[in-house]
Amino acid sequence: MMFVDTHEKYTPKSLEEFVFSNEETKELATASASGHLKKPLILHGVSGGGKSLLQRLIPNAIEGREASVRKVKCASLKTADDIHDLYGRNKQFNRLYRDEGQRFNYIIIEEFLFTNMRLIDAFKTELDETLGTDL
Repeated sequence: MMFVDTHEKYTPKSLEEFVFSNEETKELATASASGHLKKPLILHGVSGGGKSLLQRLIPNAIEGREASVRKVKCASLKTADDIHDLYGRNKQFNRLYRDEGQRFNYIIIEEFLFTNMRLIDAFKTELDETLGTDL
């Protein structure tokens, strides 16, 4: 009897193969992957909706190959300084150095469930400053 890894066989390998739940999500993901949307993308939704898969497929589409992605557990971000260390202090570095010759460096925060308003404010500040940075 032959074993077939159905997860591997049927998992989309590109954005073109991904089945989006609505047209708006498809347009945002496609705009991000094409480089037309140059701002942070926040994915949210129910378990099993494809967020983790999209966080792999979008950087891969931008790079045209398997992208190097830095994943950070939200639970490891305990203070505003942690968020600033992750984003703010790396802006100059990210402009000059890219992982493995990539166009961009990618940071994915997994299980983003902030309940501390100071952390939320710090995150908003870093995102706002990132939007004004030519990366």
